[in-house]
Amino acid sequence: MDLTSISTLGSAGFLLIFAAVIPPCVHAPHTNSRGWISAAGAVACLAALGALVWQTRDRTLKLWVLAALVALAVMIEGGYRLLANGDPIA
Repeated sequence: MDLTSISTLGSAGFLLIFAAVIPPCVHAPHTNSRGWISAAGAVACLAALGALVWQTRDRTLKLWVLAALVALAVMIEGGYRLLANGDPIA
């Protein structure tokens, strides 16, 4: 892969991580944050991810690699939770 592909996948990964980490702050009183700011941040991350996917729509290999990485991350997390707790959802 060229440098552009690597940076695209890195950016998509960070946007996915931020979009997953920010929403719990919406209803977390111990963080003393304003929920609407956290919600707006999550929406902005998902919008930026959508724009990134739209921009790379003609390069299907990048999108398949991104989808494979996301699927792999979900499977690893689910396997870890299953082995650690016996409950993949908790």
